[in-house]
Amino acid sequence: PVCSPAELLAAQRTTARVHAAEALLGYVVGVLAATRAHPLAEVGASPRAGLGLLAASRARAALQGRSFVVPDDVKALAQPVLAHRIQPPATAAAEAPAQVVADAIAQVLAR
Repeated sequence: PVCSPAELLAAQRTTARVHAAEALLGYVVGVLAATRAHPLAEVGASPRAGLGLLAASRARAALQGRSFVVPDDVKALAQPVLAHRIQPPATAAAEAPAQVVADAIAQVLAR
């Protein structure tokens, strides 16, 4: 085992205390919306996917010693958290979900 159950629970509590500002929450919602509006996504990222992205971003911030999430946390984790949740049209290339997430991140950052 890499940690005890008590250590795991402590890590979960620490992560839950990491602050995510309203603006950051809006950023996550914007990324999700951009995946749903993308032409290469038959089904985009759901609100549940957004919760996963936020949780992963909080964990990344905690691992880096911060008590708050920054957009770079979201950006760094968007591909691994969201890409497998994107359903492309049957005619799309296998790389389409990764492209959808990359485009969504680029689009939302440009605003």
